[in-house]
Amino acid sequence: MSLWYIKRDNQITGPLTRQQLEDFVAAGEVIESDLIRQEDSQEFFPASLLPGLFIDIDDTKPAFEVRSSRVPALLLVLFLILAIGFSLPAFQQGRSYQRSVTINNMKQIGLALHNYSFNSKEPMTLQVFPPGAMTNPQEKPLHSWQALILPYLDQQFYYNQIDLSKPWNARDNQKPFQQEVPVYLNPKNEARRSSDGYALSHYAGNELVLKPNVGMPFNEIRDGMSNTILAVEIGEQFKPWGDPTSLTVPEKVIGPNRNSPSTGGTIVLLADGAVRFIPEDIDPEILKALSTPAGGEEIGEY
Repeated sequence: MSLWYIKRDNQITGPLTRQQLEDFVAAGEVIESDLIRQEDSQEFFPASLLPGLFIDIDDTKPAFEVRSSRVPALLLVLFLILAIGFSLPAFQQGRSYQRSVTINNMKQIGLALHNYSFNSKEPMTLQVFPPGAMTNPQEKPLHSWQALILPYLDQQFYYNQIDLSKPWNARDNQKPFQQEVPVYLNPKNEARRSSDGYALSHYAGNELVLKPNVGMPFNEIRDGMSNTILAVEIGEQFKPWGDPTSLTVPEKVIGPNRNSPSTGGTIVLLADGAVRFIPEDIDPEILKALSTPAGGEEIGEY
């Protein structure tokens, strides 16, 4: 099934099925001047060029004939007022849709991280999150946590193509890591590929929890799973999803003057799988407490 992306100005929405794309057109949220592209293509083109997406007026019969070409000025004014009035809710609905996609993506990532843990077949108290990064004995980067959870994101096909004994950017691993993973893409961000052709991720793991070469056991998150940030959305300095350095400390991307894709704050994934919005004016001490898995800090309202 082909998936589609919509681009208007610097905002990108998707992925969408063809039916969802047609529903957006029917709702007036996609117009002929918008740009679209398929999932496996890097080039956007005008939506009007996609066959069957918009009804050709020449192929339809008018419901009635207009006997005069003169339209009173008052009707034109009313038309403009209605057009402006309807366009604002559509724009707001588009932003709401983007936010819902981001939340859904992070929930899927959280579920995949937990499924990775449960796959170890150990008792619940011994369940561990994947390592944030894998390196070889010479400490050269091999693979990221986002690569390790691919099987739990319905991406087993690409995972099977990865040689885990070789670095993610080795020639033999180039093809799978050039594939875009829809769950790793935030519709609010336009960048999709690095300069050398690798598919990017718009989410980063919390390096205080997802540590190199070792998985953190659930029972070592003593501050509580619901009080510990596991991953965050980011608005700049994107890295390929295969890059083991796709990690950050939450305070580096959350707070005033941080470039977040969400207005007024940042959407985060907590260790228990919940997704929360962290306001940019959060108390720095609370943010620090949410970032550490076993700091023993008091966490108030945020």
